[in-house]
Amino acid sequence: MYQYAYFPCIWMEPDEVHRMSLLQLAKRQLFEPDTNLLYNPVIREQHTPQGNPEYSRQGWTSSRSFIAQCYYPVAPHPRVDTAVTLGTHVISKGLGWEFHEVEYSVAPPRYIEWGANILKNHSMHLKGSEENTDYIYGAIYCSLGEYSISPPLLRALLEHWDPNTSTFLFPYGERTITLLDMNQMAGLPLDGDPYEEFIPPTHELDPSLLLYPSFLPQLLDIWNKLSESGNVGFREWCDYFHNRLNDTFFINGLQDERLYTAAYIAIWLCRFVVPGGGPYIHPGVLVMASWITIGRHISLAPPALCSLYYSLWLISTHPISPSFLKRAWQVHYLIKWMGIYLRKVFGNKSSTKSLPFYKHPAPKPKMWNTMSRTPLFHDHDSTHKLLRKHTQISWHH
Repeated sequence: MYQYAYFPCIWMEPDEVHRMSLLQLAKRQLFEPDTNLLYNPVIREQHTPQGNPEYSRQGWTSSRSFIAQCYYPVAPHPRVDTAVTLGTHVISKGLGWEFHEVEYSVAPPRYIEWGANILKNHSMHLKGSEENTDYIYGAIYCSLGEYSISPPLLRALLEHWDPNTSTFLFPYGERTITLLDMNQMAGLPLDGDPYEEFIPPTHELDPSLLLYPSFLPQLLDIWNKLSESGNVGFREWCDYFHNRLNDTFFINGLQDERLYTAAYIAIWLCRFVVPGGGPYIHPGVLVMASWITIGRHISLAPPALCSLYYSLWLISTHPISPSFLKRAWQVHYLIKWMGIYLRKVFGNKSSTKSLPFYKHPAPKPKMWNTMSRTPLFHDHDSTHKLLRKHTQISWHH
């Protein structure tokens, strides 16, 4: 940047000059500065990108001008002004969706019964502190349902994903899943302490230090006992605590009740909130599950959204093909997001008979309306037409 002190044929008071911005000073100049490389190497090396309004209403529209040449900031890295969605990548590389399967975590035997028992008999700290308010009670209920998965519709939506901006690019603008969406559609809390998975050092688990819930050491010991191969699967975890195979666990007091609840919160977090890496219990999740069990509020919407963004990034940037990624991810959030904003794609399916029915706190998460069993669409071309049709409708958050 260069500020010139001499302005021929223009008379201004000294105080007036000092009060003017660089942009105003530049407009008053009657000549362009010398662009010789020896005098001004920055101007010679700098290139102003040309606008391309075809991609969105907010496309780059800057053009080469004196002001742009002098005062346009130099970007630290080359900027990409073209959208590169998964669909663009698929077409340019000649890829396809052969052998594609929707990867999601399958519920272990009697998982629904375990969750219903928690909500009915052990939900003291899962509801809000005020009457008719919700903390994660409704979100746990949403994990008990099954969701209609239409692979063609899902693939059509994924082809609109741009991993560089973490947005879906539709003909009428960019849209993405927000934190507010995660809260309203899934019931995941926005406020609370940060979510962090870790395993405390052994000396910090001493009950006399009061650093962690008193039942956390026992929960970690059970995980270590079950992890003969280095992992603890959902089924082994559910069999030990709820199915009680071989008389493994019984509730004989408050400590056992909290341990039983924390064990379910752990599998709920690993299956519904932040899945990844297979149907296994992450040992680092046990600390968060223990705190939630005794009433500490943890912010769950941000880690869930980050995990979803990461999964979409892995799918859209796979070096071979998006069909080759085999990793469980939160497809249920994407299904409900389509149900909210792509109108008439999913109807009200919450009358599934397999779900338990009893009084719930209000308001209910919107994911309840998506619980279903029957796939809706099977034709890839027709789902692309449907997607284009519904993205032309104005969206409201």
